[in-house]
Amino acid sequence: MSASEDGEGNINDILREIGVPGRYQLYVFFWTFVTGVVSAWQTVAIPFTQADMPFRCKEGNISETLFESEFNNTCFYSNLSLECQQFEYDTSIFSKTVVSQFDLVCSRVSYTTISNIAYMVVAIPFGVVSGWLSDRFGRRSLSAGSMVSIGLIGLVMAFSVNIEMYIALRCLMSIPTIAVYDSTNSFLSEITSPVKRPHLLIGSVISWSVSICLASPLAYWLTNWFHLQIAISLPSVVIGVILWWAYDESPHWLFGKKRYKEAQLVLDKIARWNKLTDVNITLSIDNSSITDQKAKQSGEKSLETKEGKKEKTNACVTICRHPKFIVIFLICSFGWFACNLGYYGLLFGIGDLVGDIYVNNLVAGGVEFVSYTMCFLILRGGRKKVYVPLLLIGGSSLVSSAIAQLYAPGVVWLIVTLTMSGRLCISAAWQILYVWCLELFPTHYRLTMLQASLTFGHIGSAIGTLMADLSKLVMSSTIDIDIAVPIVYGSLMLIAGLAAIYAPETKNKPLPVTIEEAVRVLKRNPVVQAEPEVELTKL
Repeated sequence: MSASEDGEGNINDILREIGVPGRYQLYVFFWTFVTGVVSAWQTVAIPFTQADMPFRCKEGNISETLFESEFNNTCFYSNLSLECQQFEYDTSIFSKTVVSQFDLVCSRVSYTTISNIAYMVVAIPFGVVSGWLSDRFGRRSLSAGSMVSIGLIGLVMAFSVNIEMYIALRCLMSIPTIAVYDSTNSFLSEITSPVKRPHLLIGSVISWSVSICLASPLAYWLTNWFHLQIAISLPSVVIGVILWWAYDESPHWLFGKKRYKEAQLVLDKIARWNKLTDVNITLSIDNSSITDQKAKQSGEKSLETKEGKKEKTNACVTICRHPKFIVIFLICSFGWFACNLGYYGLLFGIGDLVGDIYVNNLVAGGVEFVSYTMCFLILRGGRKKVYVPLLLIGGSSLVSSAIAQLYAPGVVWLIVTLTMSGRLCISAAWQILYVWCLELFPTHYRLTMLQASLTFGHIGSAIGTLMADLSKLVMSSTIDIDIAVPIVYGSLMLIAGLAAIYAPETKNKPLPVTIEEAVRVLKRNPVVQAEPEVELTKL
């Protein structure tokens, strides 16, 4: 039996014993949670840093009688067709934002939309690259490096001299933001037993809602976007440095790279921290593999090294030889596309609430918290049994909201309730899909394939952002855009939910290490039989 065949089951058996959340897992969870809160600020603070400010024409060389005394958001001087050259802004809520600093009003109003769309479009190719980097260099290196990069880019962004520089840095920011989320959560999943893995993953995602809620008091205190940008960027540099010291490398990743001694040291540390001294945590590796590893360390090309290179070279060929695996990949990809398109479409299109912006942001954070907590509570039902109903219910709610707008436009509470139900289901389904895909893809290519499938999600995000403004861009006398758009969101969710019925259940199952192992699971049975039930209510 080869090392990989013997070790695969062995390392999963060990993690099943020592991976039940103890002191070590909670320690990693804490830093993953903090990392999630701090890194998310670069996204969730956008409503404040790019907030619109009421404006009026600045007097300049125009007669005082033509000067507007009210902030009426006009682009022309009174009684003249002369376009304003300079503007003044209402500073009662914000003292300065990106909009006021670069005069992103009137003919320049589209720049903020371009910035957000570009941020998502850049994530399409570089999302795959970040996954490859994590699989190539390890979870620890990418996590620490990405956090430092987020902080440094954010600090430079605060000193942008024009909107073009700001947009370029926003695009650059998308790369480490994606990388840190995937690498930290992949590490957390690879040190936790299958039974408790989804609990910690969903728990770490709650950091997104916490970040949204914390952004409100920060923005209320720092009304100048420059100061706010500095405040949300500096902690990332500090956290990045701490992560390099606080994190170990993933034992699953080390084992996949044939670094058995290092993997054993991490496993020993996990058992020691969790006070599981009576558990056998010795990796089962045959003598030939150990010999090959020593040869590799001495600079010689070992047989394992050659096989590893051959495996990487033939990865795409291996995947293409198994149609079922391709179908699973496509199911995940379409799921990301449908969820992201609907989420960002609702967020930018009909997610705004009337009232105080700081209160509205707290409400939005509360909605996200409810959706993530809902995932945490319903994980007992598995992955597929939860994900599929969420998409079907959410899709039906959005389609129903469109019907309500058509036949009962005056019943506002019904339309809002159906729309918010759809948003809750999308947010919850997204988190379930993330856990599910991490468990479907093999260790050697987990983040690479995850990011490859997420590429379709980034495409959906960009399209969703555009669809949010579709009614402003398209004038149609035959189609009501405000009614058609939620129907599109809901229909895509319904299709994604029905397609996911084909995918296997991964509840309480060990992570596959190689593509071959993942394919074997698919061949045995489309629905994997569940292991003996374990209490899920306690971490």
